[in-house]
Amino acid sequence: MATIWIFESQILTLLRKSRNNGFHCRSLRKHSHLGVFGFEGNLLDVLLGTSEINEVVAMFNGYDYFTRMGFQLQNLLQPFAHPVKRTIEFRVHEGSMDSETVLNWVSFVVELVSWAHRIKRQDLKIFLSQHIDSKDSSIEDLFKEIGFPQSTVEFYRVKVEKLRPIEEKEAERKKATKKRKAEEKKARDAARAAGKMIDDSSDGDSTSSSSMDTLESGSLVF
Repeated sequence: MATIWIFESQILTLLRKSRNNGFHCRSLRKHSHLGVFGFEGNLLDVLLGTSEINEVVAMFNGYDYFTRMGFQLQNLLQPFAHPVKRTIEFRVHEGSMDSETVLNWVSFVVELVSWAHRIKRQDLKIFLSQHIDSKDSSIEDLFKEIGFPQSTVEFYRVKVEKLRPIEEKEAERKKATKKRKAEEKKARDAARAAGKMIDDSSDGDSTSSSSMDTLESGSLVF
């Protein structure tokens, strides 16, 4: 989880932008206990400072009961609530029926977990220390460290190249739709205001006509 915390933003570059801190896949840095309530001391020491599972779960769980994290450890909490379901949930990926997309994501999370089991703690600390405060770290750095197959690296490179222009067009379309709706609302409000002015004017004319009729009929009593 220390690796996922440090490389969370880089991992999200593989996915649709809508999955970045989505309602059912909240960001570790923005919605976990550690992200919301903070910490004392060195971050890396905090991240690697415990191996007690319930403490790790509490650290990375959502800061409140209703928060669902993009990387969810709830099912590892002991004693186990489920006799079979003892999994880490990698919830950040968008839904897909494309077999290549699914297989490459599964390959990534399996390789990541396997690497985390294999690497020595001191080697992990050295690797993470190189990236914890770096603005230049990329997902390729993580791919290289865990020995990701080149075919999967290439798959994600092509996916991102295709996905970003599509998302930009979607963002432009949503922006144009929002602008159009705002203009339509403004026009409706103006029309309502104009209609009210006409109604008020008509009411005033009716009152004046009624008064004149009364005067002409001679029915006004003093």
